[in-house]
Amino acid sequence: MKKIIFPIFLLLSLGGYSQQSFHFDQLVSKGELPGDIVSPTYLTFEEALKDNLIADDKKLTKKSKKKFILSSSYYINDILTSGDIVFNDTVTIYLNKIKDLILKDFPQIKEKVRVYTYKSPMVNALATNEGVIFVTTGLLARLDSEAQLAYILSHEISHFVKKHPINSFVEERDLSKNDKSYKKLSGINKFKLLSKKSRETELEADSHGYNYFHTTTYNIEAAEQTFKILEASNKPYVVDGDLSINSFYDFQQKMPIDIFSQIETGKSEVKEEGVDEEAILFSSHPAIDERIKNAKEKNINKNGAVDFLISEPWFKHCKNISRAVNVTQLLNLGGYGEAFYYCYLLEKEFGEQKFLMKLKLRTLYEIAKVKKESNQINTNILGFDISKVGNRDAFLIALAYVKKYEGKYTASAYSNALRIDIIKELSLLSELDSTTINYRETYDNIKEELSESTKKESTEVYDFSYLAKDFKYAMKGRKAYYKHYWNTGKPIKDIIVIDPSWNAYDTRKGIHSINSEKQAIELDNALLANAKMNGVNMKLMSTNSITKDDVKIFNDRIVLINYLRSKTNDESNIVFYNMDELNRIMKDNNAEHIALMSINSVLNKKGVMDYLASGLTIGIIIGIPYGIYTLTKKSYNSFLFFTVYDIKNDNIDFLDIRKLNVNTNSMIINSYYYEYLKLLGKSRKLKK
Repeated sequence: MKKIIFPIFLLLSLGGYSQQSFHFDQLVSKGELPGDIVSPTYLTFEEALKDNLIADDKKLTKKSKKKFILSSSYYINDILTSGDIVFNDTVTIYLNKIKDLILKDFPQIKEKVRVYTYKSPMVNALATNEGVIFVTTGLLARLDSEAQLAYILSHEISHFVKKHPINSFVEERDLSKNDKSYKKLSGINKFKLLSKKSRETELEADSHGYNYFHTTTYNIEAAEQTFKILEASNKPYVVDGDLSINSFYDFQQKMPIDIFSQIETGKSEVKEEGVDEEAILFSSHPAIDERIKNAKEKNINKNGAVDFLISEPWFKHCKNISRAVNVTQLLNLGGYGEAFYYCYLLEKEFGEQKFLMKLKLRTLYEIAKVKKESNQINTNILGFDISKVGNRDAFLIALAYVKKYEGKYTASAYSNALRIDIIKELSLLSELDSTTINYRETYDNIKEELSESTKKESTEVYDFSYLAKDFKYAMKGRKAYYKHYWNTGKPIKDIIVIDPSWNAYDTRKGIHSINSEKQAIELDNALLANAKMNGVNMKLMSTNSITKDDVKIFNDRIVLINYLRSKTNDESNIVFYNMDELNRIMKDNNAEHIALMSINSVLNKKGVMDYLASGLTIGIIIGIPYGIYTLTKKSYNSFLFFTVYDIKNDNIDFLDIRKLNVNTNSMIINSYYYEYLKLLGKSRKLKK
């Protein structure tokens, strides 16, 4: 990976970070894409394999290492391209500055280790065998000093240097294959043994990490502080004093105080308990008391006392960005209770900034939508119960905040879409559905809009049920659907395609990652060629064909992926939160449609009955050739998936799933996707 060049303007502006002037914004990647992303994974896998194999390795060890590195390489690639990783942003630059500082006396290790920010509310850091380290925003939001962060990085670097990931995998495989005593153990005792070995590697990483940490003057108490923070990471943030959460939630009348009683005292639902000796036996990490004891021993005769060596303002800046990102990620995961609470804490500290107001707007709106659909919002951990708020009141609260947002800032596509959707929802609810708050004035003001929303005509939705029927009827239904689409649909001349995939599976061995990656690159080229022949202008946003200069495409792709995720997992028909960026991307590419395409070819494992039938056939002299053919013939099932989303109207414009009883090849792929693109572009006559 290329070295990250630290911008001079950022150095000059560090002193400008302050709580009063802090402004939130999206955490997005910048600059050149790192080699970890643009380099083909099958090539990085080969390099990693060379670095880990040694001459004395036994055959089983070599096989285990190859299996682990292959899996690890593609796992890292999946994380890096998931949309949750950022690079060359202010947080990741800061993390790598700390990494460079603690490894200043270890240049070879410094060159190999790369740190990335992982947008996740989980309190965690992860080291990989390849030297890639992920630090979550959940962890960054919990820490109190740069020294604590430096110790965590020292610990994770030690996992990499000591090769803990690959050694643990190889050792477990060796035990399961060669150790007779291990084979005799029960499942529970096997798990206990592996957990014990995991705790040993964690203690070794704790200990070895001081080799890097103690080269600096960072506060020697940072490790102990970190362990205590990690121990309490399953609890909500601790906040001093009473929380006036009513002012956050309601703008006209107070909410019943009993809904928020436990939050207002700053108490957590988590109870303090003694040490569970049995639980420790099953834990992959050592007991906190043991780790603190070891830390004290390692710090004897050490005198580091500095909490910040690079920048305290920069640390606080990264921490606050992480706190805001965590609200977004919690909402994406359906963690509405925690998102609601943390959003309040940010507003209490920083006021009604635009980005925070949008987060709050999204929180109130989505709580109302999900509550109406299921009334099962997990808020018990924070001690309040949204179910006590009526459905109509929840939507009116959200609507009031839409009006407040638009009164302070210019109305956006998102706030406008929320207002329309909330009014539509209110038109469907009973006027009696108010249990806690009287919003009569707000309700009276929107009565005209409510009556107008009931007059809107619904959009035609085509019946895709034929896809679930057997092959004969599916073919008949597909022809009817194609004809209907050809006669009624408008030609699509501009389309964005996201990450086409062509996967090769084996029911015995799982996915063939290298073949799948190479086939996906081939599919990219085939799609572009077929689109051109059918007069369709295709914009390909694929990680298989991206270059180091395509950071804008990379970021735009993430927005589109998040949109597709929201549509796939959304049972409440929630308005996409990043609609303004979505509209900007579609406008930049002169398109109204995005498409998903995937091919999955599965090599089926032969069952006992297949071999039995072949054996009986071979037993009859005349059937010998057929029996041998049956035994040696490979059986495949292939599935072609093609979906087109109409962004303007927020619906599926075209959908098809095909099952083929053959393995896929270039000729088959070109044939089917040529027909799909011809159907979209309507460039030629449709076959009858």
